[in-house]
Amino acid sequence: THVLWNNFDGTASIWNYDPAAGTYTYKNYGPYTGWTAKAIADGGTDGTMRVLWTNTLGKASIWSLDNNTGKFVSHDFGPYTYWNATGISVGANGTTHVLWKNYNGTLSLWNYDAISGGFSYKNYGPYAGWTAKTIADAPDGSMRVLWTTALGQTSLWSLNNNTGQFVSHNFGPYTGWTATALSVGADGTTHVAWDDFYGTLSLWDYDAIAGTSTYKNYGAYAGWTETAIADSPDGTARMLWTHVLGQASLWSLDTVSGQFVSHNFGPYTGWTATALSVGH
Repeated sequence: THVLWNNFDGTASIWNYDPAAGTYTYKNYGPYTGWTAKAIADGGTDGTMRVLWTNTLGKASIWSLDNNTGKFVSHDFGPYTYWNATGISVGANGTTHVLWKNYNGTLSLWNYDAISGGFSYKNYGPYAGWTAKTIADAPDGSMRVLWTTALGQTSLWSLNNNTGQFVSHNFGPYTGWTATALSVGADGTTHVAWDDFYGTLSLWDYDAIAGTSTYKNYGAYAGWTETAIADSPDGTARMLWTHVLGQASLWSLDTVSGQFVSHNFGPYTGWTATALSVGH
């Protein structure tokens, strides 16, 4: 399991975390003036992970990183007027997907080649009132896209980004609840994290074909907020919680039974845990 920590000075720390032992090793990167590590993703067939960096001028840098050695290859893009890169995921075939959002609500999804740095893309929207929140890849080659509105509605897409075809199901609004995160398990089950204003987490097991879901609630835990979720090849999920005082809690969770093992870390002065991914 990889955990991204960001320091206030722009340094990124990426942990190689063992959820069974609760131990980790790490490497630090930067700071690079004006740049912030925005997101991480695992799943590349080359055995490396992806790191998305963005800077204050609107540029994006995509790394293919070996976090054991610290070696990486990077390609820089932009700035593109009114566009910002906000998310990244990796498909079972190794294709990297990058989420770009336009100020007018348009979504651009890149199919990115980490070796050449080349890409193709398709745009979606804008759809009045809707914003693309996050993306995740499924083992069948399709993608999931989570859209939300300011009124609390949610739309979940199952998308073929090569053809642009998708199936969507809409949910809510549910008073006090906001959909915040998305991941897909090795069996194709989609997990959606919902947070309410009390700090409770509702984790959905979502069937992208039928548009149905089951769920379990966790918390509220005073001062703690769910920050990220990711799926592991062993069928469990990982969950990152952060505390207002800077601590982080990492869960290894059986979403069927609701049982989990957790380890807490920090606070570490100046550091905040922000993202999570699991290698394959």
